[in-house]
Amino acid sequence: MRSPTFIRHPAELARTIALPATVSQDLPRGFVRLVYCIGYGENELLNRVVEFPRNGGTPQFWKILYSCANAITTNGDVAPIQSSMTTREERVANKVALLRRLRELGVWLLDTSPAALYFRGGPKPRQSILDACLQVGWDYHVRHAIENAAPTHIVCVGRGVARALGSRLSRVGALVTVVPQPNARLSSADHHESFRTYYRVVREANRLATAT
Repeated sequence: MRSPTFIRHPAELARTIALPATVSQDLPRGFVRLVYCIGYGENELLNRVVEFPRNGGTPQFWKILYSCANAITTNGDVAPIQSSMTTREERVANKVALLRRLRELGVWLLDTSPAALYFRGGPKPRQSILDACLQVGWDYHVRHAIENAAPTHIVCVGRGVARALGSRLSRVGALVTVVPQPNARLSSADHHESFRTYYRVVREANRLATAT
């Protein structure tokens, strides 16, 4: 789970994605500012580019998703999903393959607030307001989705998110691990420690599922 840092504009919903020939053509073609949307951060795939707010995507969360399925020991290990290390066709194919692998592993990402609270570079609400929004989002939407999914383990992305939710997380009945936001001011070693945590949690959760 994480706190969203992007904003959606209704006009953006008219955009469609032109998928490269390297991936299955039966994938969703709509554009939304969600991590796993193939057009988010890939302006050249859209029938009309998004100029503002910039369609920069969230490469830091793709690294998180990648680390859930792959052991990361060096920065070069995430090359398959990085724009500086792949062609667009290769990168999109790798991202689609990763999403399918995550589905097999039972990994899914859920925003703590179902509505965007601010966008990167814009004014940020007071912490008390952010906390209240996260709590309302949890109580009336997120909690029910998680309870229906009955996960064995929850990774809460963001210590501030964990503080805002307090005991709400523990009441789910799943194991909870808290990791810092990927855009936090961390050393390279700390980022890699987070990657190892994601990989370890996914493996442990799958071993537990297999055992039961």
